[in-house]
Amino acid sequence: MRSANATILLATLALLPVVSCGAAPRTLYVDDDGPANFNNIQAAIDDSSDGDTIIVKPGTYTGDGNRDIDFLGKAVTVRSTEPNDLSVVAATVIDCNASEEDRHRGFIFDSNEGPDSVLDGLTIKNGYAPEVKVRSYRYSFGGGILCRGASPVISNCIIKDNKAGRRGGGILSFEDAEPQIINCTITGNTGGGIFNDRGKITKCTVTENGSFGIASMYGEVIDCVVTHNKGVGLDCSWFIQPTVRGCIISHNQDGGVQCFDSGGYLFNCIISGNRSSESGGGIKAVGEINSLVIENCVIVGNTSEGPGGAIVCGTELGDGPLIRGTIIAHNRNTAVAESGGYGGSRGDPHIQSCLFYDNAGGDFYDYDTDTTSTGAEQINAFERASANIDGDPCFASLGYWDPNGTPDDPNDDFWVDGDYQLRSQAGRWEPGSKSWVKDHVTSPCIDAGDPTAPIGLERFPNGGVVNIGAYGGTAEASKSYYGEPVCGTPVAGDINGDCRVDSSDLAILVSHWLEEHETDAAVACPRVSKDMRPAFVFVEGPVRGGALFVADFDGHLVQREQVTSSKSLQVTQLDDAVFLVTATEGSNEGKVYVFDFTRGIGKLLTRSTRIHCLRSEPARGKAMLVESVPETSQVRLYELDLVSLKMALSHTLAYEYFGGIVETQISPDFSRLAYPNMKDFTPIGTEEDVPLGQWTKYELKAVDLSTLNIDTLDEDVDVQISPISSIGWGTPPLEWVNNDEVVYQHMIPCEPNEDCKPYLEAQYVFKKVNVGTKQVMRLFEGRLPLTLGGGFLKCNPLNGELVYDNKWVLDIEGGALTPKDLPFSVVRDYSAGQTTVSFGEQVLYSGEQRCIDTCISADHKNFAYLLRTRPDTSEVAIYVKVKGIGEPLKVGEGSYWPTRPVGWIE
Repeated sequence: MRSANATILLATLALLPVVSCGAAPRTLYVDDDGPANFNNIQAAIDDSSDGDTIIVKPGTYTGDGNRDIDFLGKAVTVRSTEPNDLSVVAATVIDCNASEEDRHRGFIFDSNEGPDSVLDGLTIKNGYAPEVKVRSYRYSFGGGILCRGASPVISNCIIKDNKAGRRGGGILSFEDAEPQIINCTITGNTGGGIFNDRGKITKCTVTENGSFGIASMYGEVIDCVVTHNKGVGLDCSWFIQPTVRGCIISHNQDGGVQCFDSGGYLFNCIISGNRSSESGGGIKAVGEINSLVIENCVIVGNTSEGPGGAIVCGTELGDGPLIRGTIIAHNRNTAVAESGGYGGSRGDPHIQSCLFYDNAGGDFYDYDTDTTSTGAEQINAFERASANIDGDPCFASLGYWDPNGTPDDPNDDFWVDGDYQLRSQAGRWEPGSKSWVKDHVTSPCIDAGDPTAPIGLERFPNGGVVNIGAYGGTAEASKSYYGEPVCGTPVAGDINGDCRVDSSDLAILVSHWLEEHETDAAVACPRVSKDMRPAFVFVEGPVRGGALFVADFDGHLVQREQVTSSKSLQVTQLDDAVFLVTATEGSNEGKVYVFDFTRGIGKLLTRSTRIHCLRSEPARGKAMLVESVPETSQVRLYELDLVSLKMALSHTLAYEYFGGIVETQISPDFSRLAYPNMKDFTPIGTEEDVPLGQWTKYELKAVDLSTLNIDTLDEDVDVQISPISSIGWGTPPLEWVNNDEVVYQHMIPCEPNEDCKPYLEAQYVFKKVNVGTKQVMRLFEGRLPLTLGGGFLKCNPLNGELVYDNKWVLDIEGGALTPKDLPFSVVRDYSAGQTTVSFGEQVLYSGEQRCIDTCISADHKNFAYLLRTRPDTSEVAIYVKVKGIGEPLKVGEGSYWPTRPVGWIE
């Protein structure tokens, strides 16, 4: 029966005029001194609708309405009359006319704008960033353009002479912002050129800025020129990993690239002419952990006052960077006699298939032993160095050191760049004429790269091995020469281009025989035999990445097979033998697989590395996966069938950035989500205005997936971040104990006193809330050692046992927190430096090595543990104790973090 209100509503709608849907996009014009629709840009945006184009005519725009211009979340284009004409761009000026007392910026994107919000072909200058509140702090960020949680397209713009008090004088993107910055010039800005969160910077020139050129977190920097900045050219410090490809990073005054406690990927880059008053003129990669990958680059003509004019590395935990296929030549240091090439200490780098040449003071300096090495023979004697060569790389034109009018004073010399293409008698690409030219010599770098690396786009003829240097693996790579004229017409089977099909071609074919190339269909997966169970799945490898392995046992180790490898692997066990694997290769690059080891089948699910498992219910044969999609402000939930390995979209939700909705838990019946929603944080102490830690305030929320209604369950949830991590936010652990009740952790800060160490311990409160009634019950309250991020809660569906941080059992009715009764024990005697690992009555290990991770099978019969092999390194080994085997077996080794236990197959 229709209600009265519904009848009234329908009658009202019938009286409304009919409006045509899908109105055609409009073109609006802005001119401050001529005939147009509007005389200021903000008024045009205010009047616009999604799909409209706003054309700004040449002129200088200033004052209200022409600064602090807010896109308001609209999918519109604001552009000059000819965005591809530099003279028009230079003549279409947004002059913020700002000062320290009267602060304004050019444009603001902070309403979830996406790639349909476009700024194209304008000049933005003289901005001075107002302060913006980030949690409990106020910062001056983004003098020219501010992108906060937004992902617009910014193209063909000139951003110059803007200021910011801290970061991003030209452009700042933060809070998961993913702007696309294309073909822009960012110059003369104070506070750095671009601070980039997760966006993509392509074909931009970043020059003569007051501090750094680009500071990139997890984004991409492609085909850019970063030059003559007063600070470091590219800063990728503090636990971040940008991908940088095809860039020229040159003549920056505080070093070319700096990576502190971080990583990242440098491919096909030229790093030249940079200076540093310390060490590492070209690249400085230091800190506790550093997983930088430098591949197919040219590092030339850099200088520093300390060792490592080209590169300096110092890593306390794990190996140093990977340097592969790179030319390191003509670098200097000015104040010491050690290496102008590479300088390193503590963590050892992997240096493979590189060329060293003419580095003043030597090619390689080891801080720890105070020794300098020169030449490939000495370098290859180093533990993790192999296949390196030396000699003149034969650049197309050689750069040189200009004495700057003072030949007796090398401190003021500067590097004049050359052309770093490699000479070849078979053909070298000449960019000016856009043609292939032949030289009278051939570079030793041709066909000298890593033989296991793909040759990429290298042209015929090639020797089946990638070239060393910045153009290796690209379409501009110099061609291979075999001492005879190059075959003008390719012959079938002639791989190397010598006009013959012979053993040389066969050798190239054999070297790539049966190489695995993944497809989007089924993926090869080792099968665990029923007769060989149990089996153990684990990851091993160096700090920067690892490989997934499965080991089979039958009274002894039967076989050990590799499943997949990547620069970063995240593995989750979904069922007895089903595992979800995220293999990340770079910023937002990678794949997600699912493997079933009992059936020996695998499947590529998606190329989005933002997917992870929310909950797996083996009894139902289902798992729920979640994917965050910031560019569309969505969270997507997928249901994975554990039998068919098929994934289907089940729900799409609104994305809450502070909510950390991807850190959520889902109820056992998949009907509700519970998640912590970040509200604010309070810093714990500061050191040079950097917080040592923080108390983060949350509220606990739940989503009903049938109605998508969101309820607030508790408004006062705290969690402390350990002082060793000052850049992230922890989330309070939570877990469903049934379909209606959630248990979660609430941490109360303790005031510093003799009885409390605020950085090391906290007052823990465990609560239970009924989602329907919103009744909150305190289960346990007491002081416990602080766990980074707050530990985790996990409910055993078989017995209802709720486990906290793998060490405690929480009684969800009585509230007691008791030590977990486990069949293994790990005892660490810190005074004696002694570790004892026991499994049942058997002592598996007793000695100085430290046990840092464990993994036990569901039936408590099989056990794996991870030992740090030496106390002063991150080198570890995985051992397993399998039923029926007397002594533990070593199954894997590598560096801590990538090398870790994952799960057992029963």
